[in-house]
Amino acid sequence: MSIQDSSSEINRIAEKIITLTKAHKGDPSPYLVSALGIELGSDLKTLKNLTHKGLNDFIQTHLSDRVTLIRLGAHRNVTAVIDAADNPEGFAQLQGPDREQNPRFHYRFWAAFSVPPKNEVRILNPDDLTFYDAPKADVPAGALTISTDLVVAINAEHRNEKIKASIATWLAETGLPEERFRVGKRNQVLPPKGSLLEAMITALDHRQLQSTKLSLDVVSVLLRTPRG
Repeated sequence: MSIQDSSSEINRIAEKIITLTKAHKGDPSPYLVSALGIELGSDLKTLKNLTHKGLNDFIQTHLSDRVTLIRLGAHRNVTAVIDAADNPEGFAQLQGPDREQNPRFHYRFWAAFSVPPKNEVRILNPDDLTFYDAPKADVPAGALTISTDLVVAINAEHRNEKIKASIATWLAETGLPEERFRVGKRNQVLPPKGSLLEAMITALDHRQLQSTKLSLDVVSVLLRTPRG
């Protein structure tokens, strides 16, 4: 990608961030940066690759005249984004004593129970733990869902404990093991079963996996090739 193309792509994603932030203006809960990242989808990875910055850093260095980052919580480690014209003091009452995330669970799984819902049902992808919200009528057959009643409000007291309780309730309802969603259990999105890539990953230890580099075309071939 040329420098001009890269600059155009960065500007496009920046405008998308502005549009998404304005779309959430007036929401009853602050628009968390974690929720913004989810809505950006693949553009978030593109932005990081082009700028070598995380989302918070990019907003602070490139968009500070148009949007404002606010930090919530007793430790000020829950980050939300608001329009630059809004008064950040209006969100002071939403600061709570809990941390936004529990390192015990994968951050995307934790976010599924902490990012405010935008529709009736939350649909969770069990493979990569991404999620989206949809009307009940649009939920695909067999989809893994999370009731929005289990999503804890940003201003809830003892929020961490309530999120843990929601997760425990959901795990009990679905019968899925907690270990499946812990950090360290999902370091990678699993390839299709029976592929050569799966066989290679299984055969290598953690140190070998860290030192192995494959081009995307090689990965594509390995994914398509069944084990012999």
